[in-house]
Amino acid sequence: MFFGILSLTLWGYVLATVVLTQITIAAVTLYLHRYQTHRALTMHPIVVI
Repeated sequence: MFFGILSLTLWGYVLATVVLTQITIAAVTLYLHRYQTHRALTMHPIVVI
């Protein structure tokens, strides 16, 4: 039914989407809240660029 690079089933695509969304939310939360607001996170200079 669905074709792509990974050839997953519908539930595989749903699961991959949910997992990647959660990773994105965690990364944005760490950066915007911990780093920008509190400066409580020390980031490598390459990441800060």
